[in-house]
Amino acid sequence: MLLASNKQSEELNDERDEIRRRLDIVELVSQRVRLKRTGKNYSGLCPFHDDKTPSFNVSPTTGRYKCWACGESGDVFTWVMKTQALEFRDALKFCADLAGVELSKNFDGPRVDKSERENQLTIMQSALIFFRNELKKSPNSLAYLENRDLTPEIQDEWELGFSPVQGEALAIHLKKEGKHLATAEQLFLTQQDTSGGFHDKFRGRIMFPIRDYKGDLVGFGGRIIGDGNPKYINSGETPLYHKSQILYGMNRAKDKMMKGRHAVLVEGYLDVIACHRAGVTEAVASCGTALAEDQVKLIKRFADKVTILYDGDTAGIKAASRAIELFTEAAFPCRVAILPKGDDPDTLLKTKGPEAVREVIAKAETPYDFAIHRLETEAGTQSPEFWEQIPILLAKATSELELEKHLLRLAGKHPTINNPTAALSALRREVNSHRRGKGTKSKRTEAGPTIDTRIKSVQPAEAVIFKAFFLEPFRDKVWTSISSPTVFVSLTAIDLCKSIQATFGEKAPSGPAINWIGQLPEESQQFFTDLEFDSGVQELNEAFIAESIKTLETISKSRELQGDKSKMSAGDDDALRNYFNKLKRHKGVDDTEQSD
Repeated sequence: MLLASNKQSEELNDERDEIRRRLDIVELVSQRVRLKRTGKNYSGLCPFHDDKTPSFNVSPTTGRYKCWACGESGDVFTWVMKTQALEFRDALKFCADLAGVELSKNFDGPRVDKSERENQLTIMQSALIFFRNELKKSPNSLAYLENRDLTPEIQDEWELGFSPVQGEALAIHLKKEGKHLATAEQLFLTQQDTSGGFHDKFRGRIMFPIRDYKGDLVGFGGRIIGDGNPKYINSGETPLYHKSQILYGMNRAKDKMMKGRHAVLVEGYLDVIACHRAGVTEAVASCGTALAEDQVKLIKRFADKVTILYDGDTAGIKAASRAIELFTEAAFPCRVAILPKGDDPDTLLKTKGPEAVREVIAKAETPYDFAIHRLETEAGTQSPEFWEQIPILLAKATSELELEKHLLRLAGKHPTINNPTAALSALRREVNSHRRGKGTKSKRTEAGPTIDTRIKSVQPAEAVIFKAFFLEPFRDKVWTSISSPTVFVSLTAIDLCKSIQATFGEKAPSGPAINWIGQLPEESQQFFTDLEFDSGVQELNEAFIAESIKTLETISKSRELQGDKSKMSAGDDDALRNYFNKLKRHKGVDDTEQSD
């Protein structure tokens, strides 16, 4: 079994290398980025952040790209995954089709039988058509939707439907169409009773079809008309629908998300529809359940930042706090826009218009501000609890400006210190006390990654040798050094040599670097990408390479001598003699030369 697995892995590596060889990354990236040739590489404005000056580089030699400002980097597969929001499996298929490479059948492991999934999707589509037709026959449902300003055009756009009150209407319809009701039960459409018959799971509800980000119909949400509990019933876990991995509206929102790299997260189906009607077409919802980690990952595939737009009631505030935790854990920048109590996007759109919805989102606050305002609302500035907790929160400020804003505002609200100046001083002392207790300092939030075109983790001579290894004409000249990493002195270089040896064994790789770089671990690929774009190591010749090897050997021997010297003890004549012999050899003087 292990041998079979290894064989499949080798086949996949070969196929990926072949795809890299055939695809021109410059041509692929040029479809989205205007590139300009700079030497043998290309540069342009980075598509992954608001780039003002060209910081995005593409190397045809390595088949990789890197932005020196935001840090985004990768190869053709990463590019397709990031720009088209695909998982690796789908990106690999996409690239294989472009390159004309036929993938091995088992490259992605066991999959759900395609015909089985198609049958399931067909049943879901039959149910949708049934619900859509039933809506037209239900005056009460149509009146309810029209009262919510959901016109027939909007109903058609969002494929809204109605599940009749009769308990077996859908089951009878599906049976007439020749659909297996047992499969429909697996899809949360029907349920078998004790007599062996089937009845409907959804009854007397407005139906919201749920599609995955690709557009496949995978589930339904049903809202009761008028009062009653539960207000919503959503599809349970089925072969098609995994609620923690699906976001309502994602199939419609993903294009806007990818274009603006921004998402808006709301609570329910009608909230999504209202936002889209207001022009906020990057809005999605978590299908009536609490936000899950996989849903955060899904949003992160399409966007770089998110605004949480939740109701201002207790449940909404609590849900927003939980969402902030998940986004923070995922290192996903978020802001929070809490609606006034009693409002949701739907009612706000109806009473104040589209601009009001967009304005609430535009005024979203940071999680830090949200936490402080939440404490103010829940505890009140007149309570001792507030003044016990607020210094702890304020101490978490990531900039002095952020801290000062709240210090000045809150000092005048102190219930026992009437003098605002005295209250400000007291509050600042408490905040500083908490900061010292944590041993933390204020961090700058606006500073981005440091841009440095020099690789500082290796010696310059080491960089030259690795650059030479990357180029066919010089590879054999440095292979001996790379095969004997004792000549290297930095930890990065030593680890890189080990990585190269583990990948290629005793024989150096052949051909252009793009043919084999993908076999190295990602960290090693990234090093070579950085080296390729390093303006300090460009043109090489044999003399320069030989001088670099000699320099490394000198540094290595010097360090060895220093180590020997530090270990010598007084009166140890043998150690002293060995030390001086090594010193003479290091300086190029041996016993033969002395006897002559």
